[in-house]
Amino acid sequence: MNASAQTPANAVQKPYGGGWTCDRGFQEAGKACVKVGLPENAHLTGAVYGAGWECNYGFERTGEVCAPVKVPANAYLDATGTRWDCDRGFSRAVSLCNAVKVPKNGYLTNSSHGEGWACDRGYAAKAGACAKIKVPKFAHLNSSGDGWQCNRPYRQVGGACVAP
Repeated sequence: MNASAQTPANAVQKPYGGGWTCDRGFQEAGKACVKVGLPENAHLTGAVYGAGWECNYGFERTGEVCAPVKVPANAYLDATGTRWDCDRGFSRAVSLCNAVKVPKNGYLTNSSHGEGWACDRGYAAKAGACAKIKVPKFAHLNSSGDGWQCNRPYRQVGGACVAP
């Protein structure tokens, strides 16, 4: 039996050794090469096993079809193309992006965790607002600006600075 008689349709003989490989867009099924069923909004992967296709960017597999990823207002697709993140200034709430409400004396942060905002220097977050830090006599704002510490040589006793 010659090699071409053993090679099924839509396949080529391997250049080294025996056997054959299915053409692009076909997968081995027993001793034949069957066409990969490529749904709309998908591309071939060339994989020998599995479906042989993946959904394009912005689409996700739902059974044997590629459905568009639902991206809510004020959001964008992430690098995977199958998930989304909220725009800056918005936070995720299940399947929506809600505007971050920045209190007076606060600013937006780049963090996707927490409130999405922080207080200006000299203010501290309390109950969803930014409260002015009351610095007692003989004290100053700490280096991060969200609290205070006593000047030297004073030491903290409760909410005051006392001499040693």
